[in-house]
Amino acid sequence: MIRRARRRWPAVLLGFLGAAGALFGLYLLSTSLVLLPGLLKPQAVATVETAAVAQLLARADELFQAGAWEEAALQYERVVDLDGTHVEALARRAQALTILHRSSEAIGVALEAASFGPASAEAYTALCQAYSWSGDLERAVEAGLRAVALDPGSAKAHAMLAEAYADAKDAHAVNTIEAALAIDGNNAWVQRVYGYVLEQQGKPEEALAAYQRAIDLAPAHAYLYRMAGALLRAQGKLDEATRYLQRAIELQPSEPRGHWQLGMIAYGRRNYREAAAAFRQSILADPTYAAGHEYLAWSLYLMQDYAGAVAPFAKATELDAFNAQSWAGLGWALHLSGRSDEARPFLEKAASLDPTLALAARGLAALQNAPP
Repeated sequence: MIRRARRRWPAVLLGFLGAAGALFGLYLLSTSLVLLPGLLKPQAVATVETAAVAQLLARADELFQAGAWEEAALQYERVVDLDGTHVEALARRAQALTILHRSSEAIGVALEAASFGPASAEAYTALCQAYSWSGDLERAVEAGLRAVALDPGSAKAHAMLAEAYADAKDAHAVNTIEAALAIDGNNAWVQRVYGYVLEQQGKPEEALAAYQRAIDLAPAHAYLYRMAGALLRAQGKLDEATRYLQRAIELQPSEPRGHWQLGMIAYGRRNYREAAAAFRQSILADPTYAAGHEYLAWSLYLMQDYAGAVAPFAKATELDAFNAQSWAGLGWALHLSGRSDEARPFLEKAASLDPTLALAARGLAALQNAPP
């Protein structure tokens, strides 16, 4: 009996271990059911992030179409924060920054878009525009040709290339904008560039009609009104120009160029006090806008407030060190405000930048005759 019990003991032990294993298996199963949502959590987060990206991008596009460039640029940046390789968000942010005249930043963002999307016509279109507005026309044409090659059916790519050609005074601008019009003539970007090409060709009436069509297609885009207003001002149609520029300021008060253009209308009419007020508004909109400081200084100078003109002239030379007129103005303002001993270096700087500038030559001659 004892031997028989000993022989059965291994079977009992195995049975016990089997039961324990089954219980442990049930425990693992129940635990896995609890842990399973946690294991799936990354997929849920990814889905949420994808939805958030799509929602942010749609909102950014709405702001872009509404001409709210600052807000659009920030919204596109939020998309990129979630998806750092989002080519469309990068390209559209670059376009918004270009319109805001933040060219260096725009070029960097557009290059990033092109690096992540080497086959993206939108990225190269944005790069073309950024280079064009910064004055780097060779690279602008190169990027524009790349965009058109990637998407021959893109009206916007053709339009941006045409703008680069127009800036470079290249005859290809005409054929390129005609190609854009053939693809989509009801595109505000295309009509704007068409107006610009016509303006370059010396066809102001046709150019204005194209700008107006662009405005009709995108009535919230302030820079379209500024372009039309600048053209009208150049034609001497100052009342019409004023209406366009006032509308541009209503749409985008933080942009200095609308204020500056209005100031130039008053300046041309010799209403220097009104001009000075407008130039001050341009400086409030953008303290780094050199033209605002320069023409505020000239307005004060022509009102014979020579001492008051010194500071804005000095700021203008700081912001644009290659503007000979500002250096000469600073020298004259110092001279006429009784600080002749300080004036010479600034007049000499003006003469070195532009040896033909009569204002500098007259200033240096005046210093020769100034009392010690």
